[in-house]
Amino acid sequence: MSRVRLTTWLIGVSTRFCRNKRGNFAVIFALSAPVLILFAGMGADYLEGLSFKSRWDAAADAAALAAVQGAEDYAKANATQSASTLSAAAISAGQAQGYKAFKANAGVSESTGSVTPTMSVTQAGMTFTATANYSGSVATHFGGLVGVTTIGAAGSSTASGTMTTYINYYIILDTSESMGVGATTTDMTNLFNRTQAYGNATDGETGCVLACHVTTGNNNGTHQTYSNEYLAHDVSPNITLRIDAAKTAIQSVITQALPTANTGNIKIGLYTLQSYSSGGTANPDIGPFINTISTPTTDFATLGTLLGNIDLASPDPSYGWGNSDFSNSLNYFNSQDFASVSTGNGYSSATPLNYVLIITDGVQDVYGPTCYWDHCTQPLDPSLCTQFKSKATVGVVYTTYLPFYKNNNPGDGYDTLYSNIIAPIASQIAPNLQSCATSSQYYYEATDGAALSAAMAALFTTTSQPLRLTQ
Repeated sequence: MSRVRLTTWLIGVSTRFCRNKRGNFAVIFALSAPVLILFAGMGADYLEGLSFKSRWDAAADAAALAAVQGAEDYAKANATQSASTLSAAAISAGQAQGYKAFKANAGVSESTGSVTPTMSVTQAGMTFTATANYSGSVATHFGGLVGVTTIGAAGSSTASGTMTTYINYYIILDTSESMGVGATTTDMTNLFNRTQAYGNATDGETGCVLACHVTTGNNNGTHQTYSNEYLAHDVSPNITLRIDAAKTAIQSVITQALPTANTGNIKIGLYTLQSYSSGGTANPDIGPFINTISTPTTDFATLGTLLGNIDLASPDPSYGWGNSDFSNSLNYFNSQDFASVSTGNGYSSATPLNYVLIITDGVQDVYGPTCYWDHCTQPLDPSLCTQFKSKATVGVVYTTYLPFYKNNNPGDGYDTLYSNIIAPIASQIAPNLQSCATSSQYYYEATDGAALSAAMAALFTTTSQPLRLTQ
């Protein structure tokens, strides 16, 4: 065959082969079929791996939540145990519950899947945090053909829960006469002007804003002398006294606590602190040193009503001048009202956390024949607060003892009474009250009503938060 004819024949054969599509596809399919089948099989392996991972992720979520709940349930049920024992046991219980939850939700182990979970539970204060980690693998059906025998899977879930905290608040309000000064400098000015207009003179001055709280039959034989409380509260327009601002601050705490009334985890007790002075040297202090307005209760509506009835030298101003006697008052409170209180961890109603909150100007009245009008003063002795600290956290709100001036004019110098009984100890009041508090975190100084309410709000916190996934 000539070269020309050979060439023509090859071209023809090639053309006919290319034009025969059925033969071409069959050859290509035959060559690619094993690869396509392998890809499809690997896809099935991958989808099965995703299915296992999804199931294990859900199991980890359930395990983390169950671990937190398990730890909380144990802590509530065994709240009387010592702190270290309880914490360790609650963590162990939480971990055990977490493992159970993971196993239950991961499903029955199949020949293609294998998973290992780990549980971690920690505690910080009233908060438990649990982390569920897992690592697993799924055997492949087709991957082994290319050396891939398993598909790995790993995941993690974290949950956190803060237990509902049971708290008893013991609020002690100073109702001595010095809590009857104006709540602000404007109130002090208004009070001075009113006492001046009504002839309540003292120390040779034309008006009085401090220690003018006793109603007398007459003033120099001429007319009735009204107490400053009467002039502030019963003559229009009303003047806000420091005790009024303190009561408003306490009411704000009661209002904050209202949402917890049904759960019963917050209780508030209310007490007034003062002694009653007859004004004489033979019997300078008479009457109770602490008046129990209410023991800790969740009946906040009634508590608010009782609070509204408190006035200076409560409950009976007719005894005379209401003095502060921290020594007898706080010792009496500890031996009577606080005697049956036990140290609590807040995990249950039987073991509440305890807070003693004291609202005061920090000045104690002391009888002394060498002092002004036989009347000495001293700052609160912080050691009196030590007796509470083993069973409670002590918080203090200092209603700043602002200076009083002659004729209500700073240019005329200090008021005679302030100059004699307050100025000499003024620099010691705040440091002593701060030492009374458990720490600086629980000490606040407030110069007016708004600051008093803010201070009380800061001292009062509810610590119940919902159980939640955090990661």
